[in-house]
Amino acid sequence: IFAGPDSLDGWTMGKGGGGAVAGQWHFANGAFVATQPASIARDVKLPPSSSLEFDLTWQGSFALAVALYTDSLQPVRLAQTADEPPFGGFYSLQLNSYSTQLLHVRHKEPMRQLGLAVIPTLQQTNRARIAIKTSRKQKTISLFLNGVLTKQWAEPDGFGGEGTGIRLVHQGQGPIRLANLRVSEWD
Repeated sequence: IFAGPDSLDGWTMGKGGGGAVAGQWHFANGAFVATQPASIARDVKLPPSSSLEFDLTWQGSFALAVALYTDSLQPVRLAQTADEPPFGGFYSLQLNSYSTQLLHVRHKEPMRQLGLAVIPTLQQTNRARIAIKTSRKQKTISLFLNGVLTKQWAEPDGFGGEGTGIRLVHQGQGPIRLANLRVSEWD
């Protein structure tokens, strides 16, 4: 469905919300690079069963949020969804140097955490191949790190992603690099 990146064309840069200054993602040497908090998004037309994969490198510790099945190409302040412009429900996979968690986010409703996992191996490196496999029918989202299943979340209610886009939000302070981004249908 998508393979790249090969430029910033077709991607939407996030604007700062609530008076925050938005950083920028840059395209360099076949990758997206951000040195401060920044958001970039695209409606990639995620199918009901999808695979989102990319190589991530970072300096120091990192924090990356991946919005899945979103209809909003602008960042959403998760703690203040009632103050945000209307948006459809989506999943926010929060990944950092220590742990990961999956949140179900809806407009004007409290976030719902679907589970947390500690990932000690990310503290010992500065790179990983990330793969996120989603099945709307089975109501599951699975995280693979370097080809190994790290965590699978099951949605107890109906699948809550209402869009077909993805949003990548660098939430850390150091530089990160995202390359070899692939979105495909997943069996």
